[in-house]
Amino acid sequence: MNKGQVNYLLLNYPALTEWLENSREDILHGYRQTAFAGGNRGSGHSDPTARKAEHLLEFQHVEGLLSGVGGWIDTELETYDRPVLIEFWRLRHLGLYWVARNLNMEPWRCKARWDMMTNSLMNYLRKNQSAGHAFALPGGAFVDGPPNTYPAL
Repeated sequence: MNKGQVNYLLLNYPALTEWLENSREDILHGYRQTAFAGGNRGSGHSDPTARKAEHLLEFQHVEGLLSGVGGWIDTELETYDRPVLIEFWRLRHLGLYWVARNLNMEPWRCKARWDMMTNSLMNYLRKNQSAGHAFALPGGAFVDGPPNTYPAL
């Protein structure tokens, strides 16, 4: 997992979590209307349950990464870094200057704290992935980074 992917996961964690929940709900409950539309007209599984399982498995790597980020936030994130992380989530579209301005700190100091957080998260994900925790995929599938299947936000 490289630094850019860790930055992306940490910066977009709330949006990715919401996207994952909505996608999961759409998969589990979105086939009610298509069942009355004439069945399976395209290629793929004709069994709706197998189709749902196939789609849910496609989200497994994103779900594993997000559970790792959530575990890091709950256990490893320092108390004084929480406001910085929340401001980055709130103002991620405005940029570093506005985050630093809202926190009453210099932009370079805010950037340094963000870099320390991302380095800590990267070390946490690598350490726990090698230890085989629940968010690590079998076979070390995301050690070098997951495939380019991040959702478009």
